[in-house]
Amino acid sequence: MRPSHTFRERLKGDPDNPQFHFTLGQALVEEGDFEQALVPLTYCLEVKEDWLDAQALMGRCYLELRLPQKAKLHLQQALDLSGHVPGKTSQEEIHSLLDQVEGAV
Repeated sequence: MRPSHTFRERLKGDPDNPQFHFTLGQALVEEGDFEQALVPLTYCLEVKEDWLDAQALMGRCYLELRLPQKAKLHLQQALDLSGHVPGKTSQEEIHSLLDQVEGAV
């Protein structure tokens, strides 16, 4: 069973839980389903715009979907947040993704 299936089931029991949405988004990214990952990640950012890891993951999704302008927007927001908002995504990782965006433009 794919991890995303497990997290979809958890969401059924608590559909307003932003952490479940984020974890589903992470699982979908790990499975390579970048377009579907945008749905739960968008929910996360509607709930909490300054969610560093959700911003970075959205940027990665848009990069993988070959939408560099949208990727850059989210990655730049993640980079701006990284100095003062806790998160697991490092500045180095964000810079690496931004470099990939620059190469895709």
